[in-house]
Amino acid sequence: MKSEMYYTLNLCGLTRRLPLCRINEKLMIAAFNMLGDNELTEAAASSAYDLIKDVDFDMLVTAECKGIAFTQAVSRLFFERKAQKYFVVARKSHKLYMNEPVCVSVNSITTEKSQTLWLSGDESKKLKGKKVIIADDVISTGETARALRFLLGKVGAVVAGELCVLAEGDAFEREGIYYLKYLPIFDDVGTPIERRQQ
Repeated sequence: MKSEMYYTLNLCGLTRRLPLCRINEKLMIAAFNMLGDNELTEAAASSAYDLIKDVDFDMLVTAECKGIAFTQAVSRLFFERKAQKYFVVARKSHKLYMNEPVCVSVNSITTEKSQTLWLSGDESKKLKGKKVIIADDVISTGETARALRFLLGKVGAVVAGELCVLAEGDAFEREGIYYLKYLPIFDDVGTPIERRQQ
């Protein structure tokens, strides 16, 4: 049995060991999960606030579920310091409370099946005409962000940028992305595949 491989992440003065997970025969990714890690979530939120505090936007939007804790922590800082009252979570299933829901489908690198993102009619009204930043823990292929952009466009919101803790692979090259740290992808033996630039 092959021993597990890890990537050591240094972020906001903290160190975490991320297990490498195979996504196909040639590539592996470092599994980053902030859920339940209050120390890292709060540190990342503070750094993220500094990164986007001068951006003109009205609220944060995230997709269920790993980005929720990070988004809420950042949103709380904007509420305390700039009186932004809300952030919105696009749900991955239809809920009974959703009146006049709006939805789109998405395929993510970390999810085996296609998923659907949902907003309720009330959330749609809250977002109409607003400038928003899409937030997540990791942005990689950008499929979730693309689906969110389409969903937000359907309800009349304007995307002012994307915020993440880690930009994985080539994600850092995309225009309008704010990130705290680059996260490499790895070859089949766990060697980081170097990016073209930082």
